[in-house]
Amino acid sequence: MTITVDCSDQEQIELEEYIDFCRSQAHLNDRDQVLASAFMLRRLANNQTFLLDFLNARLKNVEQYNVKTDFTPPSFYLFSCNAFSVRAVLWLPCDEPDSEDAISLGYGVTHNHHFDFLTCGCYGPGYRTIVHLCDKSRMAGLVGESVEAAFQEDTLLTPGKLMFYRHTEDIHVQYPPESLSVSINLIFPSHPDALEQCAFDPETWVITHHLDPMATTTRLFQIAKLLHNNQTVERLLAIAERHAHPRVRSMAYFSLVSILPQSKAELLKQAGSDSSSFVKKLFAAASESEQG
Repeated sequence: MTITVDCSDQEQIELEEYIDFCRSQAHLNDRDQVLASAFMLRRLANNQTFLLDFLNARLKNVEQYNVKTDFTPPSFYLFSCNAFSVRAVLWLPCDEPDSEDAISLGYGVTHNHHFDFLTCGCYGPGYRTIVHLCDKSRMAGLVGESVEAAFQEDTLLTPGKLMFYRHTEDIHVQYPPESLSVSINLIFPSHPDALEQCAFDPETWVITHHLDPMATTTRLFQIAKLLHNNQTVERLLAIAERHAHPRVRSMAYFSLVSILPQSKAELLKQAGSDSSSFVKKLFAAASESEQG
């Protein structure tokens, strides 16, 4: 289940101190280590001026202003490297929580993530979140699949509150705060065992669609189907065989099937023996469709 970390630390640190601390940790992405060091994110969140300092510094050079989103409300990556990212998320009030505008701000969609992350309330009353837990060992992550989800809590991410979300199994939905609120996240790379990032119907717990955090990668595979040579095929084969993320492997296989129709049966067989249940089931369905 999502873990709420008990911490009452009142000390304050600067963003640079937090980044240096994270860099100094040998096994920062180890879950026990994340929880043991959560107090440092609380200390950063206690600093009520660092985010404004960051934004003001970026305004000096608009070209450096960088907003990245992957199904999130307005967010700012304060720091990013291969091992971790630090992100500030702005939660805007919204009068109509069920509207399209609310959804575009990250509200009202029940979902999970394909990465672990630690979050801390930093400013404002905080958004409301309802958390459920599912058994990831019994999930394939396919659209239309029904999962079993158990209610965990209904809470507010108030200033100083620390919550640790685990990839795939922790499912939550956010609702607008009463006024502008900010959270600070410590985010880890996509976990190799993670399934697709999914949206769920909270009434039936059926997966309704995938939330695409890899739009650029998806477009690259689409282009490869249209523009390719032998080197393209070699790289796609390497990705299909060795990439850590099941979704990326599946996209590589689909591109290969399009590029090499004469090898379709062999490629479907290879995909069907993939280590991921997501890839296996996806291409089993494709194979059945082909036979039908």
